[in-house]
Amino acid sequence: MPGVWEESLTKGGDRNQGTRNGVLTARYRASNQEATVPRRGGDGRPRNPHGRGPEARRNAGFRRHGTHKRRAVPFSPRSVPIVGLERVGKRFGRRVALEQVDLRLDPHDFVLLTGPNGSGKTTLLRLLAGVARPSTGRVALGDGNDAEGARRTTGYAGHQPLLYDELTALENVVFVLRMHGVGDPEARASAWIARFGLRDREHERVVGFSRGMRQRLALARVFALAPRLMLLDEPGTALDADGMRTLVEALAEQVGKGAVVLATHDPVPFRSLARRNLTLQAGRLAPEVVS
Repeated sequence: MPGVWEESLTKGGDRNQGTRNGVLTARYRASNQEATVPRRGGDGRPRNPHGRGPEARRNAGFRRHGTHKRRAVPFSPRSVPIVGLERVGKRFGRRVALEQVDLRLDPHDFVLLTGPNGSGKTTLLRLLAGVARPSTGRVALGDGNDAEGARRTTGYAGHQPLLYDELTALENVVFVLRMHGVGDPEARASAWIARFGLRDREHERVVGFSRGMRQRLALARVFALAPRLMLLDEPGTALDADGMRTLVEALAEQVGKGAVVLATHDPVPFRSLARRNLTLQAGRLAPEVVS
């Protein structure tokens, strides 16, 4: 599961229990997202969710905004997006977290997402990761043909590291790499743990790690996945100057290899890397600034 486990994985009393309660629960929750993927008919062609006939075709191509009609943003067949959000809303009871959000992420986008506390940044990342389901609207993963494959190529590092205290640093990373089917997980995990300055601590249990060390390990875990879509929620939290420098360098190497969405209150260290700048205000995206 691509990063989904980090948000929905429950900690069991041992490895087996943790795997059962965490990974299977995450897999079940993510499977609900299948309902948001366009179904295909017997001829293999996507079904129009608006029905059939001229009116349905008009509705599929146009959406009403205010007093005039504006063509819906299409998914170009020449560049299949990694994920797309169409008029997505998310509510928690009576509270509106996101409202009428339209967003398309292409394979090499680097998006810097900013906004005040409570503006919906974390909620948006959770929707992109498949951890949360929208209350309204549609989340489309890839081209809609392989939603599970799209999730498995997504890496999500949430605001909290969510590590297994009873496992070592190396075991924490290897566990996730194996779940994603990454080849040679031990060597890859060890290399990224060393990259983030924890080479001498990789065989120690995480329970004794400081908050900054936990953050380094969580970042090593997501970079080791080499995901097509990397989602980072306040990745600079608790990092010292050396840790922040390592993070920026690793992100610079990610540019052109996959898409990145980075939510932060401090965009300055990442500004030079971003191609797109998005701001959330009270659950709505402000007009986009393209770098």
